[in-house]
Amino acid sequence: MFRGDCHAVVLLACTVGGCMHIYPDPELPDIKVEWYTEDACQAASDRVTVSLATRDPAAEVATVTVPCAEAVTHFVDVARERYVVTGALEAEDGTVLTIFTEEIDLRDGLNERVFGFFGRSYGPFVTAAWTFDQGASCATLGATDVSLELAPVDQSTLYSISERCEAGMIMTTLSLQGTFTVTARALADSGTVAVSTTSAPFSFEAGKVVHLGTFTLSPCGDACGF
Repeated sequence: MFRGDCHAVVLLACTVGGCMHIYPDPELPDIKVEWYTEDACQAASDRVTVSLATRDPAAEVATVTVPCAEAVTHFVDVARERYVVTGALEAEDGTVLTIFTEEIDLRDGLNERVFGFFGRSYGPFVTAAWTFDQGASCATLGATDVSLELAPVDQSTLYSISERCEAGMIMTTLSLQGTFTVTARALADSGTVAVSTTSAPFSFEAGKVVHLGTFTLSPCGDACGF
């Protein structure tokens, strides 16, 4: 019996000869984890890794990985404790595209059903990292952010995405499609303080994971431009 079903059993018991107490199932509870494939699965190789961890004390109990298209997985006969269920939508190479997390309480012994929503966009998923040469760093340059400038090869419009400089990397879904070159800039209050060379063209397609690699940012002083 899953938690959502117990109310119907109680109502039935109350209508047949008065109310009676419904005791929890004496067996260990199960957890059923489901997700909506329509918003999550964009490639046949997409997969979902679901982990189960206790809350107090925090400790991993089990992890299972299944194809995204299966839309469901189970944890059977788990202890009557409080848990955190985490689902990670992953590309074939292990890149985590998005996650969901839910806390559940199984101390009453009832089975639990968890519905996960990944909220994945249908644009390309892009990853990039950056480093500095000449012994520079975010701190020495006073850089607060790194901006990736995306220049379409077939038009003049320039797009950009950014992340905190100290993060060292960015992972995001874009609404853009097409072929772009990419340049990284480290930004401070005074403007650009370091810049990378421009990349070779990358193709951005819906549902595709694009690894841009690691950009090396060189301090550029007055030569930065803006």
